[in-house]
Amino acid sequence: MRASGEALTVGAGEAPPVGRLPEWAEPLWQRRVAAINGSEALTLIETSVFKRAWRDTEQNIAEPRHREETNTAQLERWLADAAEAWAKARPSPFTLDSMVAGLQADERVQRVAAALTGREDYSLAELFGTLLAVDSVPNHPHHVYTEAGLTKRKAWEDVWALQRREDAGEKVGTIPVPPEYSQGSRGKSTDFLRNEYWKLRGSLDVPKERFITFTEVPGDGPTLYGWAGWTPTARLKALLALDERLEDAGHPLNDRVGLLDAAWRLLPDVAREDAAAAARLKAELGPGRRPGARPELLAAWQANHPPPGTGRGKKRAR
Repeated sequence: MRASGEALTVGAGEAPPVGRLPEWAEPLWQRRVAAINGSEALTLIETSVFKRAWRDTEQNIAEPRHREETNTAQLERWLADAAEAWAKARPSPFTLDSMVAGLQADERVQRVAAALTGREDYSLAELFGTLLAVDSVPNHPHHVYTEAGLTKRKAWEDVWALQRREDAGEKVGTIPVPPEYSQGSRGKSTDFLRNEYWKLRGSLDVPKERFITFTEVPGDGPTLYGWAGWTPTARLKALLALDERLEDAGHPLNDRVGLLDAAWRLLPDVAREDAAAAARLKAELGPGRRPGARPELLAAWQANHPPPGTGRGKKRAR
């Protein structure tokens, strides 16, 4: 048995107890001890010679710490799974507060939260807020990529357009290989606005996040989230519903450009799912509300609604 590159004695390699056994487990444990003591074979198996030796991890940490970190990661993953399952069942955007309200009565969530924090007066708002922060990516590309990243994103979109034309039977010639994304290492460009987005997407920009953040929604209200597993049709419908709600609340078109632009960008993907639905949604959007056809409108929106964390337009998490 080794730790930090040094051999340990059997005694030094023992993991300290993590607590007392619950009452229901004590009789079972005593029966186990008695069975071992009463059997030469079991006694032999229970010696260190027949136990798997602990070997250092890549982090070069001791076994107790490794177990603690593994347990924490598993608890965090369980909580994230519960949050995602709750979000998956909702067809419209939600707030942090609504997620907390929807899950706080679940006894399993309560037990996991207590185990994760080590206290009974835990805050689900803090736990779920942290979860949403590290496992979500903004919906609009201008809130995800740097200028260099947007250039690469445009190259990918051009390739997708060529592939759609080819799939429709058109001869388009050789389709170029789109560039990979990077994040500033080895002299390469920094393509994502935050390292968290890079970690979730990687060099091929494959979405692995659980949630969407609708940072393009104007106003100082709480941040709205959605499930990242929505189909393009479901996401587009959610954007249209948001736009209608904001329009009814008196928000001018200039402030809603980000939502409308994001909706237009989804139409090719919706058409792959259902061409008739794409045609209906395109008609609902209306050509006069297409920001891409009016670059100055989109440029003005970008200037007035910068990505979160850049000083202006900061929204409350709840």
